[in-house]
Amino acid sequence: MDKPRPVLIVDDDPSILALLTAIVRREGFEVQTARDGISGIVELQVAKYCVVLLDLMMPNFDGISVIRYLDKHHRDILRRVIVITASGTEPVMEEIRATEVFAVLGKPFIPQEVADAVRRCAATVAAPPLRPGS
Repeated sequence: MDKPRPVLIVDDDPSILALLTAIVRREGFEVQTARDGISGIVELQVAKYCVVLLDLMMPNFDGISVIRYLDKHHRDILRRVIVITASGTEPVMEEIRATEVFAVLGKPFIPQEVADAVRRCAATVAAPPLRPGS
């Protein structure tokens, strides 16, 4: 890998953000974080990411709202999303499975499974620049 490829992690829990950041960086990726869905969507509008790790249960604008937004406006990004969730009602999980998200992982997660999913997802897309124009 010549240049670290960027991964966006969207989760409101600081300890989960720190753990996921460490896992992803260990795999050689650059990491940007967002603490809620609104911040995540803003970040997705200003930068290109090869993978997005997305929590479902967050304040303000939850993960399912982010998925619905991406499904409607940015399906190319949706294909790079790995959902990581502790819970989800069956209707929500069915809705997620009906989209083109790359994978759904449960919490608590196994770090190696996260690392493997990130590598597989990143391999399916061309490495985008870190920021537009960079």
